Amino acid sequence: ADGGEPVNSPTSNPRTVLLLIVQLAISAAMIAWLFHLVPWSRVSSDLEHADRRWLVAAFATMAGSNILGAYQWNRLLRKVGIRLPFWKVCAYFHVGLFFNNFVPANLGGDFSRVLDASRSGVPRAAAFSTVLLDRMIGTVALGALAVLTTLPGLDDTHLNFRILIGLWVGALVFFLITCLMLWAVFHPKLLAAIEGLLGRIGLGQLKPALDE
Repeated sequence: ADGGEPVNSPTSNPRTVLLLIVQLAISAAMIAWLFHLVPWSRVSSDLEHADRRWLVAAFATMAGSNILGAYQWNRLLRKVGIRLPFWKVCAYFHVGLFFNNFVPANLGGDFSRVLDASRSGVPRAAAFSTVLLDRMIGTVALGALAVLTTLPGLDDTHLNFRILIGLWVGALVFFLITCLMLWAVFHPKLLAAIEGLLGRIGLGQLKPALDE
């Protein structure tokens, strides 16, 4: 700056600009493909007969859920030293939600969040740990909701009672497994056991990443 020479910003790099254009083109193509699959005539008919108040309530609930999800992830990021403005965390979170709609098993959004969060200069292992824990917390909450919300359906006379009990027990087992997984993450002896097993099969070089 003292010499009078212009300072190149990251966005002035031709490679960065080209990558941004490619990303925008892919996103636009995916959105166009999604809109092509939507039966708009049926959507229009459903919206005409829908209660506008419930539509607004549904939109507000979804938007609030996403913002709270971004806030939870932001808290996890700060615990590992990744300090980003909340608006940026919220943007990364919604980008992840977008990719979750197109990539099987919702993994695309998770990889996207890891890459975006690691741009601040922290190791990707730290960013990955926040996404992993965020996912596990959500899975435990999902299991708890499954157990609680299926209870009123046990007296449904249209279905076999044994089938209903079997479904509820399945939801309960799923919830208990998710709780066990979350507990295992914080159990120090488990990590040592996993690292010992990896060492015996020639994957001991993964230990630093797992520790982090």
